[in-house]
Amino acid sequence: MPWSSDDDAEVLTFLPADQLDQWDLTAKFSISTKDNTESGSIRWILNPGEERFDVLSPTGSIVARLTMTEFEARLKTDDREAVAKDPDTLFKDVMNISLPVNALRYWVRGLDAPNLPLESVKKDGEGRIIQMIQDGWQL
Repeated sequence: MPWSSDDDAEVLTFLPADQLDQWDLTAKFSISTKDNTESGSIRWILNPGEERFDVLSPTGSIVARLTMTEFEARLKTDDREAVAKDPDTLFKDVMNISLPVNALRYWVRGLDAPNLPLESVKKDGEGRIIQMIQDGWQL
């Protein structure tokens, strides 16, 4: 439906990637190791004060739900619920997966994580990262 006046127009503001502090992200993933390959999708909702990170199976059912506040990280699966200060450690302990959630906050915005070793980086003509290897992860 066409807009009837300028009052109906929605104004979009684009922030620099390092200033994004909220999002609703859905993405597919594939993780390959020397022994195994897993795939599925994630739904990550980040709002000031709280965030939720769902890991979904290829069929769409929730395998794990990670909720985080500034005080704690809580991971719930079908058969277990655990709490810790650090989401990376929690994922490793409960899911037996080394998932760098803290680094993902940067990676999904096209940034390298500041506290991890950057093994290689490829940028486009405008200086945006288009490919990198950081802390053993190829992105």
